[in-house]
Amino acid sequence: MAIGAPFFAKWTVPIGLALLLLTGIGPVAGWRRPTAANLRGQLFWPAVAALVTGAAVTALRVPLWAAGICFALCAFVPRESCRSSSGERSCGTVLPALACRPRSRA
Repeated sequence: MAIGAPFFAKWTVPIGLALLLLTGIGPVAGWRRPTAANLRGQLFWPAVAALVTGAAVTALRVPLWAAGICFALCAFVPRESCRSSSGERSCGTVLPALACRPRSRA
């Protein structure tokens, strides 16, 4: 039995997309047990950004489905990856300013 290029082409894309999704969820969940309400509040705007990007990619008719999903998931990730553990803004100049706005503390 040999494992060649067709095997890797079939399995690496779904695994890579799942890892990209977890890259956005992981910093929110952290080590504590997140509640559904907490996750919903933390992931709402990244999910909106992913949906808007997905709609734009669909409107632009990107021919490869995996690339479209990848773009949408990339829009999901940056907001959570630019905040430090204390919630302060810690972005470089690469990410848009709106993605890194400081969260209000009520």
